[in-house]
Amino acid sequence: MAGLLHSPAQDIGFTASIDRERVYVGESLILTLTITNGKPSNLTSFPDIEGVEVKSLGTRSNISWLNGVQMQSQTYNYLLTPQRAGDFEIPEFVVTVNGRIYSSQPKTFQALPRDRSNETSSDLELYGAFLKVVNPPDQVYVGQIIPVELRLYYKEGANISYPSLSGDGWRFGKTTGNEMGRQVFDGQVFNLAVFQFSATAYKTGQLKLGPFDCEMSIPVDDGRSRRGNSFFGFNTRRMQKITLSTSDPIEVTSLPLPRAEAPPSFNGAIGRFDLQVTPLSTEVKEGDPITLKLRVYGEGNFKSISFPMPETWQNFKSYPPEVSWEPQNELEIRGIKVFELTIVPNDREVQEIPMIEWCYFDPEKSKYELVQRGPYKIKVNPSDNQTNVIPESFSANADTIPGIDPQWAHIKPRIGSDGTFTLAWTHTTWFWALEGAPWLGFLVFLGWNQWLRPKSNMRKEDPARKLRQYWLKNCQDLKKDLENSDWQGFYSSLYRGIQMALGCYWGIPSESITQDTIEVQNQQKSLPEPLLETVHDLFNKCDQIRYAPFRGGLKEMKEDFPKVEELVEFVGGEMDKAKTAIKEA
Repeated sequence: MAGLLHSPAQDIGFTASIDRERVYVGESLILTLTITNGKPSNLTSFPDIEGVEVKSLGTRSNISWLNGVQMQSQTYNYLLTPQRAGDFEIPEFVVTVNGRIYSSQPKTFQALPRDRSNETSSDLELYGAFLKVVNPPDQVYVGQIIPVELRLYYKEGANISYPSLSGDGWRFGKTTGNEMGRQVFDGQVFNLAVFQFSATAYKTGQLKLGPFDCEMSIPVDDGRSRRGNSFFGFNTRRMQKITLSTSDPIEVTSLPLPRAEAPPSFNGAIGRFDLQVTPLSTEVKEGDPITLKLRVYGEGNFKSISFPMPETWQNFKSYPPEVSWEPQNELEIRGIKVFELTIVPNDREVQEIPMIEWCYFDPEKSKYELVQRGPYKIKVNPSDNQTNVIPESFSANADTIPGIDPQWAHIKPRIGSDGTFTLAWTHTTWFWALEGAPWLGFLVFLGWNQWLRPKSNMRKEDPARKLRQYWLKNCQDLKKDLENSDWQGFYSSLYRGIQMALGCYWGIPSESITQDTIEVQNQQKSLPEPLLETVHDLFNKCDQIRYAPFRGGLKEMKEDFPKVEELVEFVGGEMDKAKTAIKEA
């Protein structure tokens, strides 16, 4: 991440970043210069870098809104292609905005010699196309979100689909795809399509990332001549659907977080972040709220970032924060997350907001980083609504009552009663009979309802029975989808079945079950390890349906059906055991 010179008054920033730090000779990387909240009057021209071919990809302007504040940015993109192996340095850039000079830190990258181990040479020979992974990671930490890039090089083709994603122990996120024009690779000219997706390791050990498949159509000659039908006699060409695959799966080492070294304030944030805290008011009246605005920006697993109220804040009453999120790239790995935390001082003696401590794990440094902000001085003034309070016990003499004006005359210490007014018909029998009839009818109805209610209705409230009934109904939809080879409908029904089972098991609404909530809920009530892996694999496949046009085959659908059935039976059995234990107790 580039250096940043920051102007607090205008909030102007200038950053430089490259999409990766290692490439092979003949491949390209993208350099991005970003200017936020300012219009540059000049930008230094791109310096000559020996052994690197530079091509401008143009500029782009963007305007966004965050919590009512307008944010503008202008980006300059350059395509850098090394012509030889070695280490290269991109010098700093200098830009002038509103009369002030901003500069970026130099960036370095490495060009490696040609490596064909990740190319499928047979695809290149047969179809004039191949698919490869760019700079796969060697090592990750559990819970770390990483970008993965696939590049499709092809001579001719159409109808390109998103790649199907696979990998043992991985959870995949959003997928993006862009046509990058024509590029030279190993002395040949290809069309280039770039696919990016996010991946998160959810278990430790040696994990396999890939292989990945991509479908497309290429033109082929059908061998028939049209001389009898055409004056020119050209051969006809038809489109053939093919599947391109990467090489063998990539081995990635997934390490556990060093939990023993984790500070108490660590709550799962993994990446590279910074924190900005702003109290929106520092002087309030007693009982009035104070809003703290906390901005987390950087790159990492933003979905796992939260700000619970510190336990040491004994002098404040707090409310759940309002959260807003603005992603700054399509994979939602980089962005800004804002928490607006409302707190109320308990009394006028409170003079400061304590220091805010937040922690994240930096996978590049392999250590925890502790961020501390504050404390912040505040002033709590008396409220305008304070009134005099009269003690509960006082003398009948007004002169001895504190807080009472002596000009007030004391009349009587006890008011007493002025008499009783009654109606004659309230003492009649028929009046009370009419009053009690509705209550007597209600009691009779209640007893009759309890006596005649069949036991089967009681069983309907049994969660295990309810789950099995839902699954039987869901099975009918799944079987219809199997008969019709409707893989989208099949995996949609499968997804709802998994949500229903896990919701019953953990006792939470089924709609709230996502792949991100599994790890949190599993810490409180864990699934068996083989079943947990099955759930993650099924969620990955269902996510591919939503994020990419993955096409499930009939064989895969028949294999996945009993996996969910096994989950439902396990959850139903556990719920039956719990019900039996409660009855015996």
